[in-house]
Amino acid sequence: MNFIKKFKLRNLIFFLFLLLYSTNLYAELTRDFNTVIRPGTTGFINADGFKSTNDSLQDPVGFYISPDGKTAFNANNMTSGNHRCITQLKLETPFELSSATLVDESNILNTVALRSGGRDDCHDVYVSPDGKHMSVSNEQGAIYDFNLPNPFSLRNATIKAGYLNPFVNAPIRGDDIWFSHDGSKMFVIDVDGDNLKEYTTVSPFTSNGVTLINTVDLTSEAAIDGTEAAVDFFFDDTGRTLMILVNDTGTGEHDDTIFHFSLRVPFDTTTLTLAGSSVIGAYDGTENNGDAVAISFGKGGTRLYIMNKDGGPLLGTRTDTLSQFNLPCSYGIVQCLSDTSSSIETQFELVKQNIGLNVNTIFKRFEWIKRNRDDENLSAHNFKINYEDPLLKTLANKFEPSVRNNVASFISKHKTEDKKSKWSSWSLADISLSIFGVDGNGSVKAKDLNTRGLTLGTDRKFGDNKFFGLALRYSDGSSDIKFSEQDVTMESLTLNLYGISPSMNNQYINAVLGLSHLRFDHRYNGNLSGERTGKQAFATINYRTKKKHNFLNLTPTGKLTYGVTELSEFTDFLGKATGLPSQDIRYKEDTFVNGEFAGGFLFETDIIETDKGTIQPMGGLEILYDLTNGVNYKHMNQGGTHVNKDTIHKHAKETLKYSFGFEAIHLNGFTVSADYQRINRLNNKTKRLPKIKTETFILKFSHSKEEDNQFALIYDPINAHQTNLSYSKNIHGLDFKINSNQSLENSSEYYTNLEVSGKF
Repeated sequence: MNFIKKFKLRNLIFFLFLLLYSTNLYAELTRDFNTVIRPGTTGFINADGFKSTNDSLQDPVGFYISPDGKTAFNANNMTSGNHRCITQLKLETPFELSSATLVDESNILNTVALRSGGRDDCHDVYVSPDGKHMSVSNEQGAIYDFNLPNPFSLRNATIKAGYLNPFVNAPIRGDDIWFSHDGSKMFVIDVDGDNLKEYTTVSPFTSNGVTLINTVDLTSEAAIDGTEAAVDFFFDDTGRTLMILVNDTGTGEHDDTIFHFSLRVPFDTTTLTLAGSSVIGAYDGTENNGDAVAISFGKGGTRLYIMNKDGGPLLGTRTDTLSQFNLPCSYGIVQCLSDTSSSIETQFELVKQNIGLNVNTIFKRFEWIKRNRDDENLSAHNFKINYEDPLLKTLANKFEPSVRNNVASFISKHKTEDKKSKWSSWSLADISLSIFGVDGNGSVKAKDLNTRGLTLGTDRKFGDNKFFGLALRYSDGSSDIKFSEQDVTMESLTLNLYGISPSMNNQYINAVLGLSHLRFDHRYNGNLSGERTGKQAFATINYRTKKKHNFLNLTPTGKLTYGVTELSEFTDFLGKATGLPSQDIRYKEDTFVNGEFAGGFLFETDIIETDKGTIQPMGGLEILYDLTNGVNYKHMNQGGTHVNKDTIHKHAKETLKYSFGFEAIHLNGFTVSADYQRINRLNNKTKRLPKIKTETFILKFSHSKEEDNQFALIYDPINAHQTNLSYSKNIHGLDFKINSNQSLENSSEYYTNLEVSGKF
């Protein structure tokens, strides 16, 4: 191609843009690790049945690292002798090349695809997020797809059907390969390095029978001239970030460059725009980079890998190298990026969990009442837990403005002989750890949620078996999103109204109605980047009946839960959090609607008595049906005009939940209950759904003792939303009273008093 002929007005403008907005990637960064990754001293028998005698890089041209950072593959253009075109690495420490060892290798296009005569050289390799599909291209542009029976392993790979001779009249001529995270689209850079092509697939992660839907002219979009060619590219897991490596083959200094493109619509190259570029400078003052031939990113974009052909010292033998760089933030070669889907999905999971934990806490109270319904004093209180005044802090936020009447003034009086039914107070502290494991969809990140809660409640018995109560629960939850620089914390204050109404025999109905105020803190690299508030309303109705089978008490159960959550508009200020060039994200107001129907049975054994107290094992098995169709959310770049509309939570509708735990009550009234829950997906009709599995461990503590005490909660929405919360107790003749008064109309007007008095 003639560089002068191609440089029309558009290219000239683009070139000036690059001069203004390009950076030198390694002006301040130093290489973290560089290796040729050689095999062990004794070698091993590889997937082709030969003893390994070579290192993992032989005329390298492609590199891939798995989403969990534990496995990597190199594609080599050298297949003479014992050189293998695909080499498999194991990383003892995820994403760290310093821990990599060569564990397998294969001349897969020859031994499995039966190619030969110059067609068995490998040029690029891609593996699906679940590790079960692998695609390999050769230098002529033919693409071969393989099934991997053992995820992320070359052993026993088989070629997919329909590949008798894909090289003949191959229409794709794809030099470098990538697929969307669900495999519905395939992308290639052609063998000339001038075009990026987008295809739709007939079958996920399969190149056979694809349909071309768009071609991006890189001579224009990346200003490629006659001495340059696009040699590799990379999509992040959201599909909104595209990195393209352009190799400079001219004489003199090499100006290999990484171009950063943004896509308004995930994995849609028609919405592609240039965000900037970075020239790959010298790694240090004594090295010539040679040709950069492949790039990849890992660990949420904080690790950059560059493969060089014939790199090494300026004097002496040059060696093929694979280098690792630590980036200051996610994909930060031009600007720091936000993982919007992980951020919103974590908010949604915290919102759902808030409903679940409130309902779970109230249902614990239901079980307590069921076991003690004949007792007149049903008070139960937890041991003291020190919080940094979170309850009073969150009381400054309003409940629903539509609440116009006094909700309650519930006071537990001193025990008297002439009053049969009275208000009983209770309290409960809980700790829960939820592990969201994901396998099979790169757009959904695994995460841990850790939540701590404190509930104060009171209820009263009406008639023989009816109960009505009210409970106030404060909780704070934190998240650990795997392979991400972002995390989300959430504080919530929830008012629960609950009741029990028997129908006939051992059948009864439990119901809970809740109103919550929510507050989110977003953090990036550990620094606060944004704040968001929200409000939530939910309701649960549960039908139960009880059957006795020997020592086992079975309780068939059906439960319907429905919740609506409204979240405010807010901006995630990444630049403020990182101190680096960043793209701040503006999130629009969101409304999340979620619902769930559960049917199954709960069980508990007879109470086991010991010399120190009692213990009772319990558990359950339920089928859950998710009524949530999907969560839509909108966001835009700060200062921009285009609004992105995305959907998350396209999870399985039917899941199986099983739980097992126990409740141990000491003779002194101290109670510990533990509950392990696991949720697995049932339906497998759509293979593109991620394999979601959730594990939750809940630990609860309480203390029950008959002592003189008084609990009161008064809420007056008419009088400036005035709220008073008090608790008093007589200990060894001294009256201890904690009283908090808060005007929800004005967050600055509140006080807390501790009074100690006695009669002498």
